[in-house]
Amino acid sequence: MMKQGVALLVIAAALTGCASTEVTSFTDPEYHGKKYAKFMVMTPGVNLEYSSMLQSRMCEAIIKKGAVCRRGLDLFPPTRAYDDAVIAKVMHERGIDGYLVVSYGGNHVQRHDMGYVAQGSASVFGNTISAYGSAVPISSYSRTDGYSAALIDVSSEQAAWVGGANTHAQGLVNVTNKVFTASLASELADELARAGHI
Repeated sequence: MMKQGVALLVIAAALTGCASTEVTSFTDPEYHGKKYAKFMVMTPGVNLEYSSMLQSRMCEAIIKKGAVCRRGLDLFPPTRAYDDAVIAKVMHERGIDGYLVVSYGGNHVQRHDMGYVAQGSASVFGNTISAYGSAVPISSYSRTDGYSAALIDVSSEQAAWVGGANTHAQGLVNVTNKVFTASLASELADELARAGHI
């Protein structure tokens, strides 16, 4: 029973925790304290599944801060090609005053082997002894993702704010895209709010 309790603690340690994100940012002096009411989020260079998840999480975080946000995927379906004039026209029609471009810089994943959980049993029937044993490996993972972000002022087409972010977590449950995008979106929205842009 004691061994099972220790094994459960090892497994819990491998699974628990959460992702954390660190953001470094800079606001152009001309845009200090400028608030944006309607955002659009773009995520170039990532696959459709990750792009959809990241844009959704980012908009949720921005909306919680009191601004309006639209996913780029919804305004510009990826089944078509768009030139700059069309993009500008759509943003103008929708009243978007700032669009946030979040670019994925890649990740680093490591596997950590933590040992094994062993179990066995034996039974005796007459003169026959049967035994069974197994050992299940316990592994955990750590992951670090890098991102860059830029808030573009639609009226001037200049970058009002730029930022870099690193998201890190370890544990089987915490290295998923769902956890990483939630952490990143929350911290980026907080940083934009601290800069006075939301």
